Amino acid sequence: MVISISVSVISIVAVEIYLRYYWGFCDAVLVQENNKFEYIAQPYQERYRFRKHI
Repeated sequence: MVISISVSVISIVAVEIYLRYYWGFCDAVLVQENNKFEYIAQPYQERYRFRKHI
């Protein structure tokens, strides 16, 4: 029982690390308030999502 829980936790952590660093998950674009458009993306950001620069 303890071994299966440990393996599950390690697997979840490994998948989380893989998705964050390889695919760019949780690398959200930072936004700022704007009077005309409500919110716009902040300039000069180096963001990647699905291995593409956005």
